[in-house]
Amino acid sequence: MEIKAFGTEAAEVPLKSMNIQRRTVTPHDVEIEILYCGIYHSDLHVARNEWGGTIFPIVPGHDIVGKVIKTMGAHVVVFTTSLSKAEDAKRLGADEVVLSTDAEQMNQ
Repeated sequence: MEIKAFGTEAAEVPLKSMNIQRRTVTPHDVEIEILYCGIYHSDLHVARNEWGGTIFPIVPGHDIVGKVIKTMGAHVVVFTTSLSKAEDAKRLGADEVVLSTDAEQMNQ
C-alpha cells in the first residue's frame, strides 16, 4: 500500500513530501489513520543521521494523533501522561486509556 508521508531519502537531503510503501496489516497489528504527528529535535538528529544507524528513507516523528481504522481483534490501549486526552483517545477508537503517571494503573 502506498501512502503520503513527510521524510527524507538521505541525511543531506531536506525533508519533503514523499510516497512510501507500507506492508500489509497483519492479525497482530492495529491500523490507524495518522492525523497529526510531532517532529521534535531528536527526530531531526535521526533524519540527519547525526547519531548514526539511520536507515533511509526515513519518516521522522512521534507523538502521533490518529484514528483507529482496524484493530484486527486487538484490544487497543492508549498510554498517556494527560488525563484530559482520555476522552479523545476513546473517541478515536481506544478500548482503554491508562494514565502512565498513575502507579496503580501501570501495575494492572
